[in-house]
Formats: sequence, C-alpha cells, structure tokens
Amino acid sequence: MKHNPHIISCSMGYDLCPSDPNTGQRTSNAPLSKLPNNLVALEAEIQAAVASGVVIVFSAGNGSVSFPGMMPEVISAGGAFVDQNGDTRASDYASAFTSRVYSGRNVPDFRGLVGLRPNADFIMLPIPPGCEIDKENSPHDQTTGKIAFHSTGDACSTRSTTSQNEVTDAMVAGYHAPLPADRPAFFFHLGDLVYNIAEAFQFYEPSQDL
Repeated sequence: MKHNPHIISCSMGYDLCPSDPNTGQRTSNAPLSKLPNNLVALEAEIQAAVASGVVIVFSAGNGSVSFPGMMPEVISAGGAFVDQNGDTRASDYASAFTSRVYSGRNVPDFRGLVGLRPNADFIMLPIPPGCEIDKENSPHDQTTGKIAFHSTGDACSTRSTTSQNEVTDAMVAGYHAPLPADRPAFFFHLGDLVYNIAEAFQFYEPSQDL
C-alpha cells in the first residue's frame, strides 16, 4: 500500500477445502465454513485497503473454493467460454461457488474469456520462443513456438470488390489449413471497417464468409 494504488488485481488464492498439509492435495470436497486462522490477517489487510478506497480484484479460482476471491469486499473474476458460433457458457476450468464462510456470497462477480478443461486454452498471446509456457503448456495444442493470426487494414473499397474477394478467399483458406498451428488464432483489424458511402456489395458480400 506504500505506492497508494487505486486498483489491486491478484490472480491467486487459497483453496478452502480440507487438504493434506504434506502434499497439498484435497482430502475432502466439502468447503470449510470458517476462515482458517492463518488467513485472518490477510482478510483484515484486504478489508482495510477496500475501506481506504482501493478496488481489489481476485480470481475465483481454477476449480478451487478460493479465498480471498470469495470475500464480499473484493471483485471476484471467473471465466466464460465462447464457442465458434458465439454461444457463451461458464468455463468448467474456472470456479463458481457459494461461499460457506461469507453467507450469501456467490462467486464470481464477472467472467473473462477462459478455455475449457483440461488446459483452458482459448487465445494464447504471443510469448517468447522457448519460455516455460512455450515448452510445457503449449505442446498439447500443437502451437509450440508459433502463433498464426490474420490482420488487415482498411476493409472497404469504394471502387471494386476484386481485392477484397482475393483477401477473403485467402483468409477462409487459412482457417482450413491442414495443421492446427497454421490456422489463425485471432483476427486483428486495423483501420476503418465501413465507410459512410459503403454499400452491401462493397463490404458485406465479399466478407460475409468470415
């Protein structure tokens, strides 16, 4: 707090289900109804920070019954998955639960984009080749050391649709590449999308397949 922050965001937490002190593995899936003594000081620090005007965000957990994410004073961040059809559902990788420590407290408060079990892959941002995530967490999706994406500038033409059709055909072909690593992970659009004089044949029809 010595830097006088306005917002504190933490992606961590303590699982409030009984666990083996030696291995850290759960011994029961029944959540605790009382906060352990070793976490009371942290609870007090968070309450004091919020009382001073700091906004605090904690993760809801990755399948855990997470503290401090369950505290009513904090904003609890969970996860949602959006499929290729645009349908949204809660991620089965991220936590969602009702706290037994804080009566009536439902977690999370909002959801960000998260993949599904077992690896929670969704959109992987560029990472340095050979880093820990690159070597250990990415091989299962066949994208180790590489990321493919599409990027275009101004997407509308007032003269002809020829160039747009050529770009559209190339982009659609990219989504059907034989190797998953060659398929674009996201589309990054730069520039104007539609000009005020554009008509359907100038933008929508050439681009509708995307």
